[in-house]
Amino acid sequence: VVCPHVKNDNCNCRKPKLDMIEKWLINNEIDKENSYVVGDRSTDIEFANNLQIKGFLLNDEKNWEKIAAEIINKPRKAEITRNTKETSIKLKMNLDGTGEYKISTGLEFFNHMLEQFSKHSGIDMELYCQGDLKVDEHHTIEDCAIAIGEGLKKALNDKFGIERYGWERILVMDEAQSTVSIDISNRPVFVYDAVFNREYVGDFPTEMTKHFFETLCMYSGINAHITIKGTNTHHMIES
Repeated sequence: VVCPHVKNDNCNCRKPKLDMIEKWLINNEIDKENSYVVGDRSTDIEFANNLQIKGFLLNDEKNWEKIAAEIINKPRKAEITRNTKETSIKLKMNLDGTGEYKISTGLEFFNHMLEQFSKHSGIDMELYCQGDLKVDEHHTIEDCAIAIGEGLKKALNDKFGIERYGWERILVMDEAQSTVSIDISNRPVFVYDAVFNREYVGDFPTEMTKHFFETLCMYSGINAHITIKGTNTHHMIES
């Protein structure tokens, strides 16, 4: 698409105006999150800003090689907003973070577990959930798992640089031991082996441990096998 006008014509299709690509905008055919404008003029960057996508200015500091590297190695991030009759959730996630977190779900033990997940995975995560805890804990835990699963899938995108097989970790925490194997395959199967001797840990129902991971796998497209052994239920879930 080419604008046939000069600047003095004051048309609506000359950059940085958007009429030149109006039909794609109307039909929502532009993936703004994964699209970029590269140009050598300030109007190119203004065009990118008007389009609400990332713009790169070719100059002495930014050449094609550097721009390509920045696009390919961009941080894997996701934002999820989920509102239902039972819960209202906002999630921000950066897979290439440093393990910083802000977690508020209304369930203190659940907060603690998600904080450990963020800290030890290196995934930055902000998660805020207002749920119908007056009913019970189920919807809050389930819907947070849905949001986190969707966030992981979105942030992983095309899974660039990830080897499919071979990920198995064994972790001990005092008397507890967990074995976790995953396959990021978009084949969401969950296999689980654990028995807890308590109904609750703090304000968290232990039966929801299985359902949390089952839901997480379903919405992230991850195949996971988890085996947990031990006697202290807190340690078992945390490991």
